Amino acid sequence: MYGTRFFSSRIQDMLALFDDLVVGAELSVREAIQRKLEDRSLDVGLLTDPIKDSDFCNELIGHFDLSLVGSRAEFDAKVEDYVLVDWGITFQKEHALHHKVTPNFKTSAAMIALEVLQTKGGFAYLPYPLVQALIENGELFEIETPLQIKRPIYLVYRKNNPQEQLITEFKALFSKLQ
Repeated sequence: MYGTRFFSSRIQDMLALFDDLVVGAELSVREAIQRKLEDRSLDVGLLTDPIKDSDFCNELIGHFDLSLVGSRAEFDAKVEDYVLVDWGITFQKEHALHHKVTPNFKTSAAMIALEVLQTKGGFAYLPYPLVQALIENGELFEIETPLQIKRPIYLVYRKNNPQEQLITEFKALFSKLQ
């Protein structure tokens, strides 16, 4: 997920801020992040869809734009090398309305999708900041589509979390991104 790129740009800041804690970063689907938040093995998560449960706080910390890009300039419903990136439930619904293409590969990681496009060719919705330079130098093509999406990023945590100070510091760190 692009959230990792969004997040990784702050890793050095996090390591400095939380030098007395173990900081980890991993890619996971929303359900797995929610389970870890519920069992308290994770204090904070970054998600593109909020968790709709009264036990959680979802704070909008930023947005990113998705663009359909490809290794070729021509895209239609018959392409056989479409990579579907899981950008959350809202994206899946919007995608189903606009595209009848069958993916040949699915992932929840933008970097994996980009690697597939660069090595095997194909098409995927990827964050524009991730692919902008590749579009500008002609390695990838931006495809016209009615589905140009601005996706939110939420900082999610359990209410009444005993790590209140940690969460406050995370909020301050990520508020600099807007």
